[in-house]
Amino acid sequence: MNKFVTAYIPVSRFVLLLFLLFNIAVVSCTKAPPVKPYVPPAPEKIEPPPEPALSTTELWRRMISENLYAPIGTKLRTVNNFFNSFEFVDDYYLWGVEDYWATLPETLMKSSGDCE
Repeated sequence: MNKFVTAYIPVSRFVLLLFLLFNIAVVSCTKAPPVKPYVPPAPEKIEPPPEPALSTTELWRRMISENLYAPIGTKLRTVNNFFNSFEFVDDYYLWGVEDYWATLPETLMKSSGDCE
């Protein structure tokens, strides 16, 4: 039995060596899969942030400066249209009292009022 084991070991090494050589030959003869070149992703389009909306006070100041030398009729129509764009809200809901005479800055901050 000892002779069988010693005879078996050299044969298995030989078979292993042949197997490895065969695999090396096969691998070296086959074509490598094509490598796709790296294509970087398209850069994102970066847009500037939108301009912040003008506050009612800034709109009031702009309206005044743009119509400073306009005829009186144009001034009256412009101011009337400006304040008619405000939402009508009763003093009780806006200020918490039955009647409140808001100043111009208060009216401009709330962009609403009850026409007083």
